Formats: sequence, C-alpha cells, structure tokens
Amino acid sequence: MAMKESESVPLDTTSGVEHVCLSSGFEETGSGERVTNLEFDQRDRLRRTKIRFTVFNEHYVAVESSRVGKKLLHYEFDLSFLASRPKRIRRMDWLSYGLAALLLSAAAMAALLARPEVTAMTLALTLSAFSLSLGLAIYRSQDKLVFVSKHGRVPLLVVSRRDPQADRLQAFVTDISRRIQATRKNWSGKSEFLSAELRQHRRLQEEGFLTGKEYESVKQRILGRHQ
Repeated sequence: MAMKESESVPLDTTSGVEHVCLSSGFEETGSGERVTNLEFDQRDRLRRTKIRFTVFNEHYVAVESSRVGKKLLHYEFDLSFLASRPKRIRRMDWLSYGLAALLLSAAAMAALLARPEVTAMTLALTLSAFSLSLGLAIYRSQDKLVFVSKHGRVPLLVVSRRDPQADRLQAFVTDISRRIQATRKNWSGKSEFLSAELRQHRRLQEEGFLTGKEYESVKQRILGRHQ
C-alpha cells in the first residue's frame, strides 16, 4: 500500500528543538476505512487478562488488552516503525521457585518419616505454602518476544511465548516480521522516516501510552539519528 507523502521538516539537533510536523494526527494509523487482515489473541489466566492484536489495512496494528470485559489499554501504530526482529526476554523468579522446591522437599520428608509431631494440619499448611510459592514463581516469571520501535526503542508489540498454540504464535510473529520488511519500502528516505517515527511516538505520548519522560528519551534517540 502506498503511503501518503508528507513534507519532512528538518530537525535542529543542536538546539534540541523539535521541528517536526505534528499535525498529521491519526492519519498515520489509517483513519479511513479499515480492513482487518489478521487477528491474534492471547490470554493470561493468572492475570485474568486478554490481549488482542489486530493487523489492519495491511501495515497497521491495534493492541487492546482487557480484564473481565474492562478495557485496560488500547493503542495503534504503523508496523514500518518496528525493528524487524523481536528480542526474546526470559526472566525466571528463581527465589520463589527455590522456596517452592524447599517446601515440597520438607513436606515429602515429613510424610516419609511420619513423625508424631508432624500433624496433618502441618503437612497441609506446608503444601499450601508450596502451592502459593509455585504460583508466585510462575506469575512473576516471563518469557516473551518484544518488538521495539526501530529508533525510539520503545516496546510496542509484546507477545507471550507461553501461548500453548506454538505454531499459531510462530505464524503470527513471522507474519509481523514480513510486514515490517515490506512496509519499510514505502519510505523515500531516512529523514522522512525519522520525522514520521517521532510523530508516531508523540501521538502515543498524547494518548497516554508513553509518559512525558519516556517521550523525551525517545526524542533524543531519534534526534541523534539525524546527525
């Protein structure tokens, strides 16, 4: 899909003043008629949340998260502003896993020795503590793929690798990567791309997805690319 061209205004990186046209508004996320190309849902039963990723008009993405019917977050962006390859982030809560293993070992040992001082109540409490520790470890641990904005380095598309449908997840990630490469060709030059990417982050900040401090950091990264 050809992208509507907009005049690229130079950025004054020496003064740190942002000379970028910010009047394009919602045009950059396809404000006209929408055609849905792909939908991908992920559910987190522990957090009781649902995230829906909707690709529309070939190269835009809407991300919407909700909990028990209540919308938590909604934002949209152009796929061409994403880095083409996701970064895998895996963090394990080893402390909670270790505590769970210790409690399970204690319960097993107590059951095997069958000492008089070990009552059924004590065993039940130990097993309950094990369950809580294990649940906390799983809740706090992460295994996800993160697509960040190309120069702003903001996580815009995050998918969990815990999805039981691994083939479907891989197909979605592959499709996103392919679309990023394809839409990147719509830009005529580096300056135009950087200016549009900054506008995209500015809009996300105005909509509350980014804080003012986060946007300032993003702006400095993108301005630095103009030097």
